[in-house]
Amino acid sequence: MGRRPDPLADRRVTPLWLSHHWPEDYDRCVLIGRRHVCRRCLVLYPLAFGVALVVAAIVPDVATAPWTAWVTVLAPLPAVVEFVAEHLGAARHSPARQVAVTVPLGVGLGVGFARYLSDLTDPVFWGTVVVYGGVCGLAAIARVRRMPDADAVLYFNPNCSKARGARDLLADAGAAVSVVDYRKHPLDRDELVVLLGELDDDPAALVRKDARFRDLGLDAADYTTPDAVATLLAEHPELMERPVFRTGGRAVIGRPPERVLDLL
Repeated sequence: MGRRPDPLADRRVTPLWLSHHWPEDYDRCVLIGRRHVCRRCLVLYPLAFGVALVVAAIVPDVATAPWTAWVTVLAPLPAVVEFVAEHLGAARHSPARQVAVTVPLGVGLGVGFARYLSDLTDPVFWGTVVVYGGVCGLAAIARVRRMPDADAVLYFNPNCSKARGARDLLADAGAAVSVVDYRKHPLDRDELVVLLGELDDDPAALVRKDARFRDLGLDAADYTTPDAVATLLAEHPELMERPVFRTGGRAVIGRPPERVLDLL
């Protein structure tokens, strides 16, 4: 069997300082140019710093104003609950919900920053940071992450809704799967020959007949055999259909995404 892709390869090249997430979780990011940027941070920090400046400018003795203590403590609570629920497996990620709970978090953090600027030892600010930070830290530690089986691989494009759907279905089923972005780490010809030999679908189905295919002046009739398909995809990995799930010597194209469950 051909060489398996390194499931950690994407992690080494991910600009984590921008995304804060591995490629399989890029649905938690927004795409700006060609960079994935954490959606929560994109909302949180501009809002928090803006609120902090406004509150510090217009509220006298902000650290002693009772309402600022309540906002500092209560406004972040929905985001904390969401974080804990996701990490303990009680809720699936939702981009809309992520933004919805980040807005009050940004307000609470901004008011907390204003209190901190007024009193660097403010117990409300530091107590909130320690308690909520500790709760979220424990949830992150408790998150169950099974070690991926090197034989179970999902070839993945994070910008593809069907690929994300297949990933989520496998996660919900408790499958241990290595997720590989095949555009960044394309399979070589030998690996593609092996994959095509495992594929339950016709070899031609592995080739996307999209605008890129047409722009290259290619004819679908020329790419019906495993050898021809492997040669083409080794040269043009962007033409590989996605997602593709392989495990136990078999592989399927996840269209519809539910097909990946047939191999479990």
